[in-house]
Amino acid sequence: MDKSELNVLIKDVKKQDEIAFQKLFDACKKEVFGFLYVYTKNSKDAKSLLKKTFVKIRETVQEQRDGTDAFAWILKTAHITALDYLKIKNKRADDNTQVEEIDEDNKRKGALPSVYEIINKYFEDTDRQIVLLKLAYEYKNKEIADILNIPTASVPWKYSNVIKPLKNILLEAGYRLNNNIGNLILAENEEADIKFFSDMTKTPISKPTEIENEKETRENFFKSASFISAVCCLTVAFMLFLITCL
Repeated sequence: MDKSELNVLIKDVKKQDEIAFQKLFDACKKEVFGFLYVYTKNSKDAKSLLKKTFVKIRETVQEQRDGTDAFAWILKTAHITALDYLKIKNKRADDNTQVEEIDEDNKRKGALPSVYEIINKYFEDTDRQIVLLKLAYEYKNKEIADILNIPTASVPWKYSNVIKPLKNILLEAGYRLNNNIGNLILAENEEADIKFFSDMTKTPISKPTEIENEKETRENFFKSASFISAVCCLTVAFMLFLITCL
């Protein structure tokens, strides 16, 4: 994934370029899926949120500021989508009967547990997200804080509390850390089997200014029609009055 390429594609998506939208999805779907998987802990919901995230991207693309990191904005949109998912999930779950889902897609007989499985099992939500953003996607503390909407000072503190125990757990699980953890995560992203959601293209790209203009035009039309109708009624009434007077 080339971040500079994403910046170009997002500009074309703003121009309602459908091909650019599909290219944007294809360029970063695995990374966004991996980011969402940290929240959902299962592939089915992560794929569902991936679709919702890109629908939101289509609808709010005009809000992305030119010249800023498009991928960071995409991840922030994914983060907001995931938080909405967690709120609904927590409301539905019974206080004492919540059972953690087992991801059947990730069960590999005789294989090492995935890095995602280990991160999800041993660390809290924000810690997992920071590890992913820092190690796999190489974002700096300030950028991570902006994506997750947390204080910048908390990022290095949380990261330092996670990285050492994470390395120890991976070593105990049988991993050889010749490559860095970020590369292990990216390799797992490459294994993800995600197809393009063709029905996304049915939702038009939203342009807030155009929508507002269309709404204003319709309102002005109906106001004008009502005014003309009122004038016609008054004119007819006045003519009838004149006729009766004659």
